[in-house]
Amino acid sequence: MFVNAASYGTGRFRDGRRAVCFVDVQCDRVLREFVRNSRGIPSAEALRRVQAIEAECARNPKVFSKLIDLFHDKYGVEEAEEVWRWLVQVGEVEPNLNHFNVKMRLYSQGLEADKMIGLKNRMEENGIRLDVVSYSMLIHVLGKCGQLEEAEGLVSEMQRKGIKPNVVTFNSLLSSLSEHNDMARFRHWKSVMRKLRIPENALTASILVDSYVRLGQLIQAENLISDMIRQKKRVKPESLTRVMNSYASSGDIDGVERCKLLYQAAGIPLGEHAFNVLLKAFLRAGDADGMIRTSKMMRSANIEPNAVTFTTLMKACSAKGDVRRVHRCFHQMLRFGIKPDRITYNTLLNSLRVAGDVRNVEKYVKMMERDGINPDVVTYNTLLSLYSECGRIADVCSLETIVD
Repeated sequence: MFVNAASYGTGRFRDGRRAVCFVDVQCDRVLREFVRNSRGIPSAEALRRVQAIEAECARNPKVFSKLIDLFHDKYGVEEAEEVWRWLVQVGEVEPNLNHFNVKMRLYSQGLEADKMIGLKNRMEENGIRLDVVSYSMLIHVLGKCGQLEEAEGLVSEMQRKGIKPNVVTFNSLLSSLSEHNDMARFRHWKSVMRKLRIPENALTASILVDSYVRLGQLIQAENLISDMIRQKKRVKPESLTRVMNSYASSGDIDGVERCKLLYQAAGIPLGEHAFNVLLKAFLRAGDADGMIRTSKMMRSANIEPNAVTFTTLMKACSAKGDVRRVHRCFHQMLRFGIKPDRITYNTLLNSLRVAGDVRNVEKYVKMMERDGINPDVVTYNTLLSLYSECGRIADVCSLETIVD
């Protein structure tokens, strides 16, 4: 229980954590004093005041919802469920739609479809009519769990009961259909959305862009974003970055450059992720100069490079045989206070191997181990190749024993 007479009677407040959460939500001076001063058994007046505050929580929808969310975030579903039951009990209230929707959201965060269906049945048994919020949460979770027919059935059920789906309802269903590449049903429900005159929002467009990207229809995705910009609709940066990333993965520099122009047209500044996608595109195209230009653009935009940025730059320079620049990128990374990962080290080591720099390869392997990163197969293969090329047979045999 959240607060009960037994816990007070033994002079304990059940480790105090629930009280602290409660203070965070209610910010009540009386309760603050109570938590601070309750070393032994609190007075009857203090207990009465705290219980009154708890009862008010059960009757105040915003505070009730906030409190359950807070317990869920800090201690998980079971604790939050227990607090839900206690507040309803201490508030002496009959659970209503708000109370049940709070619990529905609690289950939705863990994608607990069975519990949500059970809660829906309980609400209907108690004569509580679900609203568009209840249904939208159910549709979202059923879709995420791959129960697409059940999710579609709930949209139809809403319409039969005179509950008009909203954009959140349709976005939940469309997102799930998109993830499962079911474009026939996707188009069907999008047409239903239009017939019901439910306006699309930025998320709806983003879902459609994702569908085109999954199907490899990048021109359609690009055209959709262009249309949104012309119609002065908000474009989500994530949508543009996904299209750019797909072009980068296929080495289509022209497509990447067009996406850059779309960023400008939409008034969206290039972020860290977008810059890293640009670097990846130039890496695949073997354009080291393009990568250097992009890294300078990052600095001009006051965006600090990260491990991905430096590793990508190092790979490009290594591919060009520019060992000195690889080395410089690595040390610049360290000056930025960015810790290299295994991929960064292996990129550096391979570049030094090609240059036949045994001393630095061994130096950085030791540095790698000091950083708590164990050498992997790629690391050992780099060392084996280096020692073989240098005729260091004893070292080759020693490494082969370790690898085996």
